Amino acid sequence: MRNRFRCTRLFGPATGASWDRQAPARLFVLKPLLHLECRRGNTAGGRRAELELGDPRGALRAKPGNIPLFLSRFTSPVLALVLALLPVSARGQTTAPSATGFELHEWSIFVLDASQNRLNPDGFVSSTLPQFIESRRQAATAGKQDAPSPVGIIRLVGSADSKVDVRLEIADGEFLSNWPKAQKRSKQLLWRDLALSDKPGTDPLPSAAPTNWFGSLRDTPSDYLAQSDGPAERFILFDVDLPYTCPVKVTRGGDRSAEVKNISNVTLHSVRFYQPDNGQWRQTILGNLPVVKPTTQPGTTQPTTAQPATTQSATTQATTMPLAATSPATQPATLIADWLPAFKKAAVSDQDCELISRILTREAFDARRLTVVYLLDSAEYDRLFPLEVVPEPNKIVRLGIVIIKNADPAVGTEIDDLIVQLGDPTWAKREEASQSLLKMGAAAVPKLQEATKNKDLEVVWRAEKLVAQLKTGTPQPNQ
Repeated sequence: MRNRFRCTRLFGPATGASWDRQAPARLFVLKPLLHLECRRGNTAGGRRAELELGDPRGALRAKPGNIPLFLSRFTSPVLALVLALLPVSARGQTTAPSATGFELHEWSIFVLDASQNRLNPDGFVSSTLPQFIESRRQAATAGKQDAPSPVGIIRLVGSADSKVDVRLEIADGEFLSNWPKAQKRSKQLLWRDLALSDKPGTDPLPSAAPTNWFGSLRDTPSDYLAQSDGPAERFILFDVDLPYTCPVKVTRGGDRSAEVKNISNVTLHSVRFYQPDNGQWRQTILGNLPVVKPTTQPGTTQPTTAQPATTQSATTQATTMPLAATSPATQPATLIADWLPAFKKAAVSDQDCELISRILTREAFDARRLTVVYLLDSAEYDRLFPLEVVPEPNKIVRLGIVIIKNADPAVGTEIDDLIVQLGDPTWAKREEASQSLLKMGAAAVPKLQEATKNKDLEVVWRAEKLVAQLKTGTPQPNQ
């Protein structure tokens, strides 16, 4: 069968710029050379070869519409020559040119609502971003705007010989906001032509309120990322809402203990539980919860491909956790300090560590029920958020922090008691129950829907009202 060739990437050697069929097309022909990488066959395992062409005309930027014509003029005769001249051992190897001297550091915080199986679900998590940033997330109520909200932050540190492109994707869910403004597709954000500089840009930055947390992002020492059509910020910010099955199952025991299962197919790192205790919190450190292969019946096989974190149908082993946590009751600041070594290892700056601590303080310490915090496995992070950077950084460090709410099995009992209180003879008690159920968010919806069939008309009326509020995204009292 006749061999077929296709061009997969074009590289400018001085800039590391690239073109591929999935991204907005662009081509750089720079003196003295053009790097052309082509692949034989249509699969990722096809053979590749690099081509270098001299170009006496100097720099040329081809418009997207011209690229097919340019390729048709050059690829056919040249590819045969390249493949003939390359040694067989070299035909399967290629090295894309990359700039030296810069690294990418990324951190993200996700609040996982176990009742919805979503990361940072809109309505459950509110936005406190400045007004100049377009956001599809529900805004926090007045008085809560200065508290930081869970977001993702990317910083580039060092120097680059050329402008940098950063592309971030998701397989499912939705990007609700981003800054600086990116080129957006349904599941993709693209920041193009970022120039790294140690000096601020000439265009003024839009201002945030002096008390807003956004200022701390700008004060963190890192390179400015200047765009050709916008101001130079020191970071890239993104906000996302996407489905994700809760990987932890907690079952309470009768001796003030609980069984904890990792029901996903990825390891959970640095798992910690926080339990309220009269205005303070106790901590239980479980460390890493590895994947435990479920027991299989004879003749069955387990999937070998990577899949999203999902509940296993077979029985898995459990880790016993004492509900009377071993650490003494203390304030969040003391417990959060234990996380700092892990953050530092992930190249998080002191200023960003402080910002992460503020988000953890707000989201990870519930005054009424148990919460779980863990670090995302690096491979799982890459699966959820595929990242492409051109030119390739010397180093990429990505840190994902997950806070699980409503995983406590006692939540169901608490909701039942509050629904009964909706019919209390005292108006103040009924109002208190309504507000408490509203704070619980989507976790209360299934039982409230059942309560709409209650014999007590007061319970029915209040349950219907609460379901409507929670489904339409009415801001919760604690937001």
